Amino acid sequence: MHQFISSLATSLYEKPKRYIFASLLVSFLMIPQLLTLESDFGVRIWFRTTDPLIEDLNELEQKFGNDERVLLAIHSKDTIFSKKNLQVLSDITEGMWMVPEIARVDSMANYNYSVSEEGDLYSVPFLENISDLTKKDIEEKKQVALEDKIIKNRFISLDGKTAVVTAALIPNVKGSPNYRLIAEKVRELVKPYEKDSGLTFHPIGADAYNDAYREVSEDDLKVMIPVDFILMIILLLFVFRSIDGFMFPVALVCIVILFTMATGAFLGFKYDNLSAAIPGILIAICMADSIHILSTYYRSLDNNGDKKEALRATLHKNFVPTFLTSFSTMIGFFSLMTTELIPIQHLGALSGIGTGVAWVFTIFLICPMLKYVPLKKGRKAKRVGVSDELSARYTAWIDRNKKVIVYGISILAIVSAYLSLQNKVNSDPLKHFSPRLKIAKDTNFLLDTFNGLGGPNVMINSGKVDGIKSPEFMRKVEEFILWLEGKDFVNKVTSITKTVRELNKKMNDDDEKYYVIPNTKEEIAELLLLYSLGLPQGMDLNNEMSIDNQFMRLVILWNVHDAQRSLKEIDIMTKKAKELGLDIKVTGKLPLYHNMVNYIVSSFFKSLSTALILISFLLFVVLKSWKLGALSLLPNVVPLIFGGGYMYLAGIYVDIGTSIVISVCLGIAVDDTIHFLSHYKEMVKSGLSPIKSLEKVFIHTGPALVFTTFILTICFGCFIFANFVPNINFGVLCSIILTMALVIDLVYLPAILLEFKVRK
Repeated sequence: MHQFISSLATSLYEKPKRYIFASLLVSFLMIPQLLTLESDFGVRIWFRTTDPLIEDLNELEQKFGNDERVLLAIHSKDTIFSKKNLQVLSDITEGMWMVPEIARVDSMANYNYSVSEEGDLYSVPFLENISDLTKKDIEEKKQVALEDKIIKNRFISLDGKTAVVTAALIPNVKGSPNYRLIAEKVRELVKPYEKDSGLTFHPIGADAYNDAYREVSEDDLKVMIPVDFILMIILLLFVFRSIDGFMFPVALVCIVILFTMATGAFLGFKYDNLSAAIPGILIAICMADSIHILSTYYRSLDNNGDKKEALRATLHKNFVPTFLTSFSTMIGFFSLMTTELIPIQHLGALSGIGTGVAWVFTIFLICPMLKYVPLKKGRKAKRVGVSDELSARYTAWIDRNKKVIVYGISILAIVSAYLSLQNKVNSDPLKHFSPRLKIAKDTNFLLDTFNGLGGPNVMINSGKVDGIKSPEFMRKVEEFILWLEGKDFVNKVTSITKTVRELNKKMNDDDEKYYVIPNTKEEIAELLLLYSLGLPQGMDLNNEMSIDNQFMRLVILWNVHDAQRSLKEIDIMTKKAKELGLDIKVTGKLPLYHNMVNYIVSSFFKSLSTALILISFLLFVVLKSWKLGALSLLPNVVPLIFGGGYMYLAGIYVDIGTSIVISVCLGIAVDDTIHFLSHYKEMVKSGLSPIKSLEKVFIHTGPALVFTTFILTICFGCFIFANFVPNINFGVLCSIILTMALVIDLVYLPAILLEFKVRK
């Protein structure tokens, strides 16, 4: 290995243009792939196409259409029931049909209000010829709307101040709709009416949410990347105090990020919710690699003034450790590919690839470029170091207190492990956005107003064709609905049974006692036929009953946000349906999001166990000692345990963002341990005592570890400026854990080494 590194150093120095040209050529060939990078922020991208949850969703959409809705609320500070406001509602309802990928539009304006005259049943739009309505007419419409069992608290709030327009999207089982285009068209639709100070508009449907994910990801990149670069340049100038000292790392960062994202496009990956984290991760990785190389090179160059010897010394000291640290980091990232959730797989794959690319370009692009660093006579050492005296005093302190340090931190780790086990796995899609964003404010406003406008879909199988027209079946469904609507978190359950009851009442002179399911299948079939004949095109009942009349669909509008409670209530709901003899499937986009928590648990243990096994094996091979390898693994596990304890104390759930922290931090934290132990082992082999060896490590390796960790912490800490809450939690936790990892490596690890040597 020594001979190989020497030969490589000579080749890099004597033929730098060859390596620089080859590196840039590979980059320029790959980077154009970025033009093919597509984005997708829908829920389907999280799951395999063969996943049972996706198959249930496909079945629902094939029978009833897309369960996703464009949802626009129109709020008046006084009342919606004025001629002007009702006309706005009607105009927007009509205009919504022109929005791309819309299959159906429903609101109070075009609600098919059933009227019975002389034994005939026909339907009319609830609001028509608005310009001809008198004040008395409008007041009567208000009374009817606020009493109608289907309209109230679905299309109009109970106070009469907020109306809702919903639009079903065209089914798309192979991908996701163009949420961005839909959201833009909805904004264009309401823009002419926004000047009216008496009205406000609140879009919170599938288009608004999924486009908000895109917008937040793009905005986060626009904020975090410049902040990262500015801080990076300041830190590099402080550490190296030269222009070339920050130009090389910045160039490395730019090339690696572009190359990695282009690789993702080449592999067919799509830009999604988690992709915004990748540039920040790669900035941290590139900085760590380049600082180790540059700090050694500048120190050697300052000492002997020979660029070739400085490069040789740099590679001899850093080639193997940086390779091993990059490899261990790649293990941490690639372990995320064991998860079932596709975006986490892609995050792990691209971060792992980017880590490998960063190391390759550091060696074969940055190292050859070092030949062109201007050599200045009498230049001062470009590093902030540790004096021999300070290192000796610190090492002596560690030696005197090694037992207290080892056992004290171990006890704290045990306490923290207990707290970590109390963490809850949960997720709340509504809390993924910063409270200061409009989407979050609109959501909270409408939840307060309606007590829920979204929820799961229930697909009920009657067991046979035309089975849903059976009175016995419908009564079971009604009993199930009444049970559901008796829960305080359920706003409303929409179903064809309510329509049948309302029609039966209309056909019997609006007598309330006839608001029941008819006694015969023939009566039900006749009511549905009469009602269907009067419906306009595109407003049929196929969104509530399958074409063969075997399946019925319920839509539950509830105020349940977090995954654990949602899954618990769905489980209770399924058991209740079984008790009533109903065969149901609970599905839809929202349950898909909530079901992610089940995958998060399995993903967490799979990725963590994979990373631990592979990194443990790596440490055993590097240190050539099972016992020392186990001891050295301990300082890398302890920071993760402390991170878990912090999550419990801070009330942070284990969710999409936090579940990947452990694997990522384990792969990065072990880097410091490898650098520390590699140098320590080298000093011991040279004949120095353990204490003297540690003194040398603190002098020569300690500063680089401090600077790289500081930069890693800053880079991950910039996630606090994000608007996507899982990314914020990811960055903050990574910063805390990596800072703790540095403290453990500089305090706990040397104490373990000294205590181990004493016992031996």
